[in-house]
Amino acid sequence: MPVPDVMFCAQQIHVPPELPDIMKQFTKAAIRTQPRDVLQWSYGYFYALSRGEPLPVKERVEMPVATQKNDTGLTPGLLKVLHKQLSHKKTVDLIDLHKKWKILCLPVEQLRNLLQ
Repeated sequence: MPVPDVMFCAQQIHVPPELPDIMKQFTKAAIRTQPRDVLQWSYGYFYALSRGEPLPVKERVEMPVATQKNDTGLTPGLLKVLHKQLSHKKTVDLIDLHKKWKILCLPVEQLRNLLQ
């Protein structure tokens, strides 16, 4: 059975007053971080925001350096983000590191190579 088309007027739609500021901060963070997979990164951003955790956001935009043959994606800015997100723990669980690594859209194979 198809859902009937429902028309809403402006008075029926409640937009929380803090939403515009949340979206503005999110947009600035996305521009600063420039993730490869915006959807994956957005999940991590709002997940961290909802839990009061450090956000996966670079402090500033990093210009790409063409010194590597293969762009690994790992930059000093992203290392700072990982440190900020995980430094409050005495020991870091591999599952947590893997999750944060994926949210930053970094190659999982590179993490495996670094951990060997």
